[in-house]
Amino acid sequence: MKSPQRKYLWISLLNVFFIVSSSAQSVPDLQTRLEQERADLGAMRHVVASLNRIDSTFEAYFPMWSVLDQTLRMKVFVAFRKRNIQYNERDDVYVIASPDTQELVDIHVGESIYGRLLTRNILDRTLKRDLLQLHTYPFAEETPPGYRRANFNRRALARPVVPHWVSASISLFGGELRFNNEWSLIGKVGDNALGYPFWSSGQAWLMLRYKSVALGARLPVHGGLDDFALGLQTRRLNGSSGFAGEVEVEWDALRIQSKNFAYGGIGGSFAVGKLGNRRPELLTPDHQRLFSISDIVEVHYSFDYQFDRALQMLSVQSGVSYHRVTVNKLDQLDIVAGEKAKTFVHPRVSVHYRHQRADWFTLSAELSRLALLSARAELVPGFVFAEARYASVFLRDPQPWEHSTYFYGTIGLTFDF
Repeated sequence: MKSPQRKYLWISLLNVFFIVSSSAQSVPDLQTRLEQERADLGAMRHVVASLNRIDSTFEAYFPMWSVLDQTLRMKVFVAFRKRNIQYNERDDVYVIASPDTQELVDIHVGESIYGRLLTRNILDRTLKRDLLQLHTYPFAEETPPGYRRANFNRRALARPVVPHWVSASISLFGGELRFNNEWSLIGKVGDNALGYPFWSSGQAWLMLRYKSVALGARLPVHGGLDDFALGLQTRRLNGSSGFAGEVEVEWDALRIQSKNFAYGGIGGSFAVGKLGNRRPELLTPDHQRLFSISDIVEVHYSFDYQFDRALQMLSVQSGVSYHRVTVNKLDQLDIVAGEKAKTFVHPRVSVHYRHQRADWFTLSAELSRLALLSARAELVPGFVFAEARYASVFLRDPQPWEHSTYFYGTIGLTFDF
């Protein structure tokens, strides 16, 4: 019995010896392969990291601004956490855009970066849009070393438009349909630069805008009479037909040299037209005194004042306005000249306040021929907004074509395709 047991013992020992020998020989091979795999992985990570960063040679020339809104900061932190990127919530958040500001290319939280690949392919499109829109608002007081502040044009006509494709904002006061980042179709009801809101002036503007220049038609509004007044005060002015335009150009030499004054520019608008023949029922009731605003010229200087470390901004326009009111009459079915035309030249001041945090609203006040107060607030952010305007004669008696006060409010819609 002992002999077989010894035999089996020797066999077992030989097997163990061969296993140990084989393992001892394969350990160096395994270590070599492991080191090779680690080297390959490191090389791949280096390649991905290189692709994920902006070329340092050009990075300093990319527009860069800070994110001060707490809601957007939290959304950025969530995006970093999802990719397991370490960050400190006390650090400043900066976003970097392409030179034309049409695309977001990177996000920095202190020394941590999100990277251009993740920003382009992974980051939520809505968050990218919201971060891009911040270029119209304040920068941080100091820009990190190696970066410059972008010289953005922040006015409504001149600044780049977002989103990249098609968006629209429409209400009874008018609207804008944007195509890409340079073209848009603008419609306006009323002559706000003179203080005549909605159809109190009997006018509508329809213009095609390219960058900071808009040109188009000046059209009559046929509503606002007793049979179609929507419960409002009936209009006392007849709309003229002609052409119109407006422009706003940033001019850095005009910018007030202070950290809170981020913009300086000049601009203006004009309209030329006449009261053409139309059906009597589309004219104001007194056919012997048909008032209409035939010509408008308005020029102004603009500047933006940004409140420190807050998403609040005042946009101010200061200039002069000229307009001409013609008085015609209906002779049978023809419009003919009546009384002598009246011309008016007035100083004009417009103050526009913007506030953008969790909720968004704007307030504005204009003083020219009339005093005009406007307010707009989002009801459903990004989709539905409310807008109201109130006009009043200021420190004088109203003319026959003017209301002593005029008020109207409306609901509007915004779309982003």
